[in-house]
Amino acid sequence: MSEHSEPRGPETWSLAELLPPDAAPAPPVEPYRPSSVGELVLDRKSGEVVRYMGEWCGLLWVRPIGGGTEVPVHPDGLGPVPAGDSLLGPTGP
Repeated sequence: MSEHSEPRGPETWSLAELLPPDAAPAPPVEPYRPSSVGELVLDRKSGEVVRYMGEWCGLLWVRPIGGGTEVPVHPDGLGPVPAGDSLLGPTGP
């Protein structure tokens, strides 16, 4: 005879049951805190380099490098600009 168990709801599931055995959760990303207003930072969501404008109401505010409207970013949504990243693109005639 086979055993039958009662169906269980989401409140009783464990993470180990939902993930494949070889999958490991990604380590948390340490939030990047810009050192000053005007610093160029990486918007992790869009992948674009933006200018940090300040913090207000628990959100960080950034603006496109060429100017434009400031937009809010969650505190863990910014990162440092990768070394060697060309911000201006190709130059020359």
